[in-house]
Amino acid sequence: MRAGDLPGWVRGYLEFLGLSPEPPSLDFLGRLLRAHLHRIPFENISKLWYFRRLAELGWSVPPPEIWTESVRRRNFGGTCFTINSNLYRALLELGYDARLMRVAGGGHLSVGVRLEGRLHLVDPGLGAPLFAPVDLSRDTSVDWCGRGMRIYPMRNEPGAYHMDHYSDGKRKLAWTFSTLPEPLSQFGPNIDNSYSPTGYFMVYMTCSLYSANPDRNLSLANSAFTVRHADGRKIVTVLDSVEDIETVLREEFRLPGLPVREAIETLAGLGVDVFAAAPATRPPEQTRAPSVAEGA
Repeated sequence: MRAGDLPGWVRGYLEFLGLSPEPPSLDFLGRLLRAHLHRIPFENISKLWYFRRLAELGWSVPPPEIWTESVRRRNFGGTCFTINSNLYRALLELGYDARLMRVAGGGHLSVGVRLEGRLHLVDPGLGAPLFAPVDLSRDTSVDWCGRGMRIYPMRNEPGAYHMDHYSDGKRKLAWTFSTLPEPLSQFGPNIDNSYSPTGYFMVYMTCSLYSANPDRNLSLANSAFTVRHADGRKIVTVLDSVEDIETVLREEFRLPGLPVREAIETLAGLGVDVFAAAPATRPPEQTRAPSVAEGA
């Protein structure tokens, strides 16, 4: 596959990840996922930025050309609707047999890829350490710096699978997914509802990144900054000011372009004070399956 045969936004995405296009394979897909999770954050700061401009933008999910430029120039990442819908488009351009899939309730959009006769889950829009395609025909467990998942098929429901999220050894979330393919247009109501004032990613601020060298999971939940290390250490720092949050995002996450000040102002306008709300009240991990109004 020649780079010149791809749209410019796909070439830009791969260049940002330090990759060159290759024919579809599990190996290349794994390298793409790992590079994505190391370079592009799972965050809702950009979502809060979009929220203030929805009328003028004319869209709820950034088109791939705009998303890729925002990733490269502004350190945007996104949450599931943004990240996974654009990854899906990129995989199609790269020649993969990809599909969009939904969690029960519609609060999460996931991506499936059929390779070597099996359907695999690829999902950097989970804020979880899925560094390699997951074969959905078998039970798979992953753990990385205190964050982990177990994914397994539903024995009595063909075409469905279950996913448990773990943090620091405790299950924080349980979802059931369908492997049936759906067009992005079917997620329109879910995407619109995700911008409601009570939508999950409209009531707190979060950013998560799986950094390499050293291996660490960095996460921000309102004003709480958590670092989980590969050796099991967990360090939580409560930040006292907007300037402190900006410094952490610039120096630890290496994401200086995120408009955190405006995101905090947006949340304040919705009645959320990121310095007053205890992080435990709205943690990065959901403790129940999301409703149709949740997701990102």
